[in-house]
Amino acid sequence: MTEPSTEPTKPPAGFETKRRTPKPLRGKPIRYVQRCVAEVLRNHPHRNLLILGQPKSGSTWVHRMLADLPGYVKWTPDNIKVWTNHDLRRSDFIPPPRGYTVTKVHASPSPENIAIVRETKRPYIVTLRDPRDLAVSWTYFIANHRAVGFEDMPERTVEERISVYIERVLPRILDWAVGWVDEASQTGQGLVLRYEHLLVDTQGQLRRAADHIAVRLSDARIETIADRHSFAKATGRKAGQEDNKAFNRKGIAGDWRNHFTPEHTAAFESVAAGRMERLGYGGE
Repeated sequence: MTEPSTEPTKPPAGFETKRRTPKPLRGKPIRYVQRCVAEVLRNHPHRNLLILGQPKSGSTWVHRMLADLPGYVKWTPDNIKVWTNHDLRRSDFIPPPRGYTVTKVHASPSPENIAIVRETKRPYIVTLRDPRDLAVSWTYFIANHRAVGFEDMPERTVEERISVYIERVLPRILDWAVGWVDEASQTGQGLVLRYEHLLVDTQGQLRRAADHIAVRLSDARIETIADRHSFAKATGRKAGQEDNKAFNRKGIAGDWRNHFTPEHTAAFESVAAGRMERLGYGGE
């Protein structure tokens, strides 16, 4: 008689299984225990660090560095997926999850999301990048992913994809940026980190972030974390060495100048309509 297989069975293609982890655990049990232990051993003033980032703006970079702070680990609510709208749920953040956690989302500055962030009364980070460079980064990223509504992008030229971005994506990117920058300025809860500044002075920007969230770090620890998560360490390439299929494609600022045509520039300025100055990206 054949012994029953001990291999776990996989669901048929096209079907998904729901996780059975009990809600109070909010993650894998071992990670949950680790977070509980860290909560006892550490004494940081803020249990959850929230990063609000535009896609391709360096938010993943900042996420990795902050998750390298003593006692902190990455944690993402189960409703936040790659292609979802990333709306916040009050129950996920008030009270914060157990332990010391770092959460990265692309949540919009909707009244509901702003209300939750304000109610936490905790500092948060906003990551920004020149929207023109975001256009180029998105153009290469979308060529490798058949995202809903953009399924034909891999077949289009770079120039065509930039035009699609300006027409269909740029308006909400600008609304997102202006909304969170204004909110951070109004309440003082948010600290804006720009991708361009991170490239030039990673240690200095990490120090700003650590001071904002009231985590004490030595200069040596800042240097170690910044070096560990540098573009070169993350990719094995020097900044500027391009890999169009990689998540970290090039790691530089100003690449839009190599891709924008005069028509792109005119269309971009028409859509931006003065908002670049509000974001600190006025001029060329």
